[in-house]
Amino acid sequence: MQKYSKAKAALNFNLVIAIFLIIGSIICFTNLNKTIYHLGFDLYLIFALAFLVFAIPFIINIIKYFLLPETVLTIDHNILIIHKLKKEIKIDALTLLSISKQNNFGEYFGFDVGSIKLIFTNRDPITIRFIEGLKDAHDALEVFVFGNVNRFRK
Repeated sequence: MQKYSKAKAALNFNLVIAIFLIIGSIICFTNLNKTIYHLGFDLYLIFALAFLVFAIPFIINIIKYFLLPETVLTIDHNILIIHKLKKEIKIDALTLLSISKQNNFGEYFGFDVGSIKLIFTNRDPITIRFIEGLKDAHDALEVFVFGNVNRFRK
């Protein structure tokens, strides 16, 4: 049985960028009356609002991170368990059709964090976010899908 937990690096990444953007907007809001060049509109107000708008997706990701349980994915021999907010989704080996990596931005920065999209034969796709050890989880899911399909086809 393999268990995969949510990644602390994703939280740190989103926190740093959100704090940077919020501090930038606070600085711009405090400098509203100190504009040297007047162009008919206030550039500090525009930048402050832009920083706040750009911070919204990162704040949403932080909230989503805290709503996830500690373990987000469990792979057993013939069953896959996806842990959601208040429920566990148990998936049989034959219903999982394919998997794909998504948002694996960590490969560029040297850490292994991202999302996996699971496509099923009889239900809507599910995306599992903030997985730590994305490469190992993807490889284990590939073995899970193709090993079980080959075993049941015989």
